Amino acid sequence: MKDTIYDVDSIVTSAKKNLFKFIFIVILDFAICIACGRTAYVYSEITMIPVICLCVLLISYVVCMKILKKLRLTDYKKATGMIVNVHKEVKTIDTKAVGGLNIFGFRKYDSYAKDEIRLTVFIDNKESVTGFYLENVTEKHVKYYESHGESIHIWGTRFPVKTNIENNQWLCPVCGEFNSEEEKVCSGCKIKILK
Repeated sequence: MKDTIYDVDSIVTSAKKNLFKFIFIVILDFAICIACGRTAYVYSEITMIPVICLCVLLISYVVCMKILKKLRLTDYKKATGMIVNVHKEVKTIDTKAVGGLNIFGFRKYDSYAKDEIRLTVFIDNKESVTGFYLENVTEKHVKYYESHGESIHIWGTRFPVKTNIENNQWLCPVCGEFNSEEEKVCSGCKIKILK
């Protein structure tokens, strides 16, 4: 791997701890689901036990789904090489928000559209080209990647990053925040990123 300003070893160590924590919580959720199912079956004649078990199952399911949504398989690939292509997609997302409550008439809904930028960044590591899909990024990210250059994707992080500082700023590979050259800790996620 090319020499870089990023503290790759500590970032990977932190990512491994987070991955193990996620796996432990998911396994614990499944164990809770099994225990609740068995308890509800054994004590089905007592009305409150199955109701309590169902509530615990629902909470466990919601926690598990939130964790699984955070996990992206592409975050656990590593790549080193040149950025060879950047594909930008702007998607308009329609959202509806509930206005105030009106007890004397119809409820009001606000509808608005928001443009979301999505990027696919392709890194050529001479053996193959690896793509990384990034959602909800800014125009600053677009300019950063479209200038190409030598880059790495650190195992366990979301954003591919360039190996050197550009324009007195560096990009956090974990959260995507741009930070000034003097800072070693990211202002967004508060993780020590630079050596």
